[in-house]
Amino acid sequence: MPAKVGQRKRLIQVTDANLRNGHLYLTGHLGFFPADCFGSPSKAGPLGRLLTLEVHGLEGPVETDIPTDATTGAPRKFFRNRAWVPAFFKAAKVKAGDFLVLEKLDRFRLRIAPAMAGDIERHIELRTGRAARKKSAMQLDESDSGLRAGRKQYRWPTAAPKADYHAASPPQPDGMDVIQAVNWSKFRTIDLFAAGIANTRTGLLVAA
Repeated sequence: MPAKVGQRKRLIQVTDANLRNGHLYLTGHLGFFPADCFGSPSKAGPLGRLLTLEVHGLEGPVETDIPTDATTGAPRKFFRNRAWVPAFFKAAKVKAGDFLVLEKLDRFRLRIAPAMAGDIERHIELRTGRAARKKSAMQLDESDSGLRAGRKQYRWPTAAPKADYHAASPPQPDGMDVIQAVNWSKFRTIDLFAAGIANTRTGLLVAA
C-alpha cells in the first residue's frame, strides 16, 4: 500500500507475500529515489549508483541499487539486494499489515524501520485531506457541469423565444420582431476601444 508522509518519508505496508518471499514492494515510491540508482536487469551489467540503507535491527548498513526490467527498461519495484529483508522482518517482529517508514537521510542514504504512531497519524491526516479535496473538486466540477448543461446558448441574431429575454422597461411589444427582422449580414462594426479599455466602451454604449 503506497503512502506518503511528506517529502522525506514514505510508508510501506507489509503484505503476506513480502513475508513469504523476503522482499519489500516499492510500488508507488520509485520517484522517491534518484534516477541514477537504477541499474541493469542483472548483476552482470552495470549497476546503478548504490543506495546505503540503515536498517533497524541490523548491525551494519546495506548497499543496493534498484534493477530495471530486461524487456521494458523500467525500474523494478524492489531492491536488488534482498538478502537482508528476512533478518530485518525477524528483528523488528514485522507482521503482515504493519507499516514501515522509508526515510531519506541524504540523497543516496535512507533509513528503514517500523513506522511510529506519529508517522501513521500524519499519513492518515494527509490521506483524509487529499480525499476531502478530491471530493470537493469533484462536487464543484459536477455542479459546474450541471450549470453548463442547463445553460441555453444562442447565436446572434437569435431565434430564441422572447420569454428567454428580459427586455428593458418599458418593453416594446414588437422589439424582438424588429431585431430579428434586421438583415444582419449587411451590418459592419468597428471597435475603437479594443486596446483594453472596455469599460469606456460600455459607458459610451449605455450613454447612447
